[in-house]
Amino acid sequence: MPAADSLACAGLPIGLAHGVKITRQVAKGQAVTWNDIAAPDSEAVRVRREMEAAFAARIVKYIIKTNTYNTAPIELVPRVI
Repeated sequence: MPAADSLACAGLPIGLAHGVKITRQVAKGQAVTWNDIAAPDSEAVRVRREMEAAFAARIVKYIIKTNTYNTAPIELVPRVI
């Protein structure tokens, strides 16, 4: 799922989905969101949520500026060094 779509629907990253408790029904084919789970208290979850908050504004500005709803350009995606 593109970053902009994931942020828009509060999508749960697949890498953080293992072993989480689903707290409400999710329809077949629907993305699992942060709102559908009991998020574990872990460093990985904290870092991901911080990253989403930091980059959400940039992605939303890009969508508004370009009137698109596609994958954000690579310069908006954090780089791991």
